[in-house]
Amino acid sequence: MRRVRPAMLIRWMLALLVAGAAFPWLTAGGSTVAAEPQPIIIDDFSTPQAEIANFQPGTRAASAVTDEGILGGVRVISAEHTGTTTVNSFFWVGVKDGYYYSSRQTNGQGNGAIWWHGNTNTNTLDPTGLGGVDLTGGGYWDGFALVAGRNVLLYEVVVTVYTDGTHYSTASFMPPFIPSSSEPQETVRLPFAGFTAAGADGGADFSNVGAITITFFATVGYGPAISLFKTERMNVPPNVNAGGPYSGSVLQPVSIAGQVDDRDDDTITTTWDWEAVGGTSGTCIVANASALTTTVTCTGVGTYRLTLTASDGVNSPVTAEASLTINQESPTITWNPPTSITYGPLGATELGATASVAGSFSYHYDGVTVDGRTVSGPAGIGTVLDVGTYTLTATFTPDDTTNYSSVEQSRPLQVTPATISVHVNNASREYYHPNPTFSGTLTGVVPGDAITAEYTTTATLASPIGQYPITPTLSDPDDRLINYNVTVSNGRLIITAAQTSITVEDSVMTSTATSVELRATVTSDVPVLAGQVTFSLTDGAGNEIGTPSTVQLSGGQAVITFATGGPLSTGTYTIHGIYDDPARNYAGSEGQATLTVNAAGPATVTLMPGNTVATVGDRITETVEVLDAGGRPVADGSVVTLKVSGVNTTTLTATTVNGRATFELEAVFPGVDTVTAEAGGVTASATVTWREPPSAGAALILVINPPRPFALVTAISLWGHPSGTVHYQAPDLKLQSSKITSVVATKGSAMIFGTATIAGQPVVFRVDVTGGLRDGTVRLRVSNGFDSGVVRVKITLQLS
Repeated sequence: MRRVRPAMLIRWMLALLVAGAAFPWLTAGGSTVAAEPQPIIIDDFSTPQAEIANFQPGTRAASAVTDEGILGGVRVISAEHTGTTTVNSFFWVGVKDGYYYSSRQTNGQGNGAIWWHGNTNTNTLDPTGLGGVDLTGGGYWDGFALVAGRNVLLYEVVVTVYTDGTHYSTASFMPPFIPSSSEPQETVRLPFAGFTAAGADGGADFSNVGAITITFFATVGYGPAISLFKTERMNVPPNVNAGGPYSGSVLQPVSIAGQVDDRDDDTITTTWDWEAVGGTSGTCIVANASALTTTVTCTGVGTYRLTLTASDGVNSPVTAEASLTINQESPTITWNPPTSITYGPLGATELGATASVAGSFSYHYDGVTVDGRTVSGPAGIGTVLDVGTYTLTATFTPDDTTNYSSVEQSRPLQVTPATISVHVNNASREYYHPNPTFSGTLTGVVPGDAITAEYTTTATLASPIGQYPITPTLSDPDDRLINYNVTVSNGRLIITAAQTSITVEDSVMTSTATSVELRATVTSDVPVLAGQVTFSLTDGAGNEIGTPSTVQLSGGQAVITFATGGPLSTGTYTIHGIYDDPARNYAGSEGQATLTVNAAGPATVTLMPGNTVATVGDRITETVEVLDAGGRPVADGSVVTLKVSGVNTTTLTATTVNGRATFELEAVFPGVDTVTAEAGGVTASATVTWREPPSAGAALILVINPPRPFALVTAISLWGHPSGTVHYQAPDLKLQSSKITSVVATKGSAMIFGTATIAGQPVVFRVDVTGGLRDGTVRLRVSNGFDSGVVRVKITLQLS
């Protein structure tokens, strides 16, 4: 351990007291004095030091002086000759007149050094010799100030500050130029922060300094001159903070705020600049480029570099950067659709969003319908949403997709039911008439909904007169009625009585008769199924004869034997017929006819020619002669009735002329008919035997594939020999065990006769066939009264 001499210890303490001047709170009494801190003097070079002149190459010479005004109390200077010759090769250093100087001869060159390490050792630097001096003065001092100069020296002067042997820092400077052999005049400032760490373990701690050195290398001209070396509080550049990072939207002002801190209270000027980076193509405008707090507006999306430059007028301007990110601007959307609408097509009221920039809208819906379905899809003008709860979403796509973003907004929408009104029109008809086509008005249906109305009633064809409801039934093939409330106004069907007319038949009776048969027919445009007719009789003066009599209608006919109350005088009387329906389904009607009362009835009725034989297909004439009791013809117009019964049945009526009535008869079937003539209650009868016509012509008849009821008709007749069968099956008739007995054929037609059994009863039948090789007709008539009517068939008919 090195011993410290008392004199040296005193010098260190004095140096520390000098250093303590930098601390305003370090006073004798320990009290605080608000005095301006004094710099720490490293060396003011007021203590001279003999010149060291070295002319031997490769040698080094050094000396030390002590003084309490020197930091650490000791200064060591040295000169190391690095030249190669002794001729004109002096290299010297020294301290005089308050400054350090150095110089050389023409061939002299070398290294000069000044040490402050707190001891007089001139050979070895003690990096901790100063004992840990705080050159910052507790953080107040932040640099060195040296008054220095140079003549021709071309190399820099290096200042090294040590904390220990492995922690030190260096800084270099070029002394200002001065004339040779002159004192230094200009101050060089070396901020502590400008030193570079050079120690093996790092840089020096300026609050714990163990040694300071100044070194240089001189090769040309005079060396450096240094007069005052001390600590100094630097005028430092301001601290600049550009803030950020910032972000905003295109074409929208973005607030920016920088901060500048200058401890020297210099007048600071600031400027904002911008630069587009990363391929950004926009430009920016700073509202007030000289203000710390301002706004910047940029025209393009991307990244920008903002630079805040601050100048204190002393130091070089200081800059700070901040990033500015400009994002797409979100356009402003204005959209205030109703929250509830009635079921129907969407329109501009619901889909009328607007934007602050050019672009287009699309719409979408999501919701739950009244019947529980989850639905979604695009929406447009005319879209119809079912009743339910929805969310409408508007998506805006700007035309400028570089600088503006798409925007999506949603709104609630409740769709409530619309109202359908059905008004059914009233209608009327007469009894037993078909119902008319009902009509009505359907309003409120949304276009596109296939909802229609059909109208029905409970009234049937036979429903009595009265009023019946007409009700609508809505047809909804697409299930659209879930979207409606339906109101109905039913109609009324009024059934009135069917209009009728009555035809009363004229009648004739003799003056000796006390009753007469009266007839009337009631007709309408529908069948008259009920009602009654009341007959009465009046004479020419309107006096009632007999008692009015009522008879029920049957098949539209009313027939009654009317009692006259006694014989009537010859002449004419009025028959009155009044129809009425107690059920009121038919309207009443009235009619009249004439009753002719003749003298006493005929004495004889003769049927001529009497019993007759004829062939089916022939016409015969029957003449009925009517004579009164005197053998004279009865009055003209006397009614004669001829009734035919047997295989052919009919009833004919004629009136007499000169006592005779003529009738024409023609048979359908062969067989025997009884003909009865009646006039005035006197009758006469005869028979007509109708022969089956013999087969004639040659015929081959085949009815094939006919529509039912005919199953098959086959007949053949060759040279008078008929054969074949007829098959007919229908609900109203089943022809069985048929046998053809005669075929009468002509070109294009034929009559087929035969016998058959129907329900176990024998009958005769007749088939009339017309046609050619293709289309034709068939008609079947049976002696029991059945008539198929003319039926068109596909046939093959060969007749000759």
